[in-house]
Amino acid sequence: MIISIAGLAAVYVLVYFFSKKVFKPVEESYQKQKRFITDASHELKTPLAIIAANADVIEMEAGESEWSKSIKNQVGRMSSLVENMVELTRLDEGSNLLFEDLDLSAAVTETIEAYNALSETKGLTINANVESGIKVKGDEAKLRQMVGLLLDNAIKYSAKDGSNCIEVSLQKKSGKAILKISNPAEGLSIQNYDVLFDRFYRPDSSRNSKEGGSGIGLSVVKSIAEAHLYKAGAYSKDAKIITFEIKDIKYI
Repeated sequence: MIISIAGLAAVYVLVYFFSKKVFKPVEESYQKQKRFITDASHELKTPLAIIAANADVIEMEAGESEWSKSIKNQVGRMSSLVENMVELTRLDEGSNLLFEDLDLSAAVTETIEAYNALSETKGLTINANVESGIKVKGDEAKLRQMVGLLLDNAIKYSAKDGSNCIEVSLQKKSGKAILKISNPAEGLSIQNYDVLFDRFYRPDSSRNSKEGGSGIGLSVVKSIAEAHLYKAGAYSKDAKIITFEIKDIKYI
């Protein structure tokens, strides 16, 4: 028994020692990658601001044109991408989160109201079925951002020949709450819809380019959900409606 215990202890020490040495380069590479993203994002902000200011000056002197509008649209797209990259890095580090008691039902309802005007400009209607009084402990700003990104995604990629309705549901189920956002879609040929949450995943690059998508918004959604110990997922039962859901929401 003594020899067995000593042998197991020796194996544990060797595994612990060598595993640290094996994974040290991986950890260092990961840390360098995060620093690069943060540094690059900060460096990009200044030239983007200058390009936007120059576009404004050009419009004041020569009037608005399709070229100046294109410049401003691309600057806005790049700025959003930079902000989302920084947000992902912060979420990966687990920083910048403030957990407090909040009314998730009210937060979801107010976020829907904020997106109603945008949906109407796209010829869409948001139907809400939000159970009142669902309170959770979490970061209210991040959770509002999560809902907003899901709504923005649904508005951008709703099929134009679909039902023109986006369905939003927040309900208690089996001791936990679940948030669902569904929209009509086209060309759904993915078997594992969870890949949509992968960073920079774009199933249709031409369509994403037209809609201004960067393939990173849903990654932020997943990171915010996981930071709150929720689960983010997606599915389609008939290849006509796609549903994004946030599960395992513990309410208080």
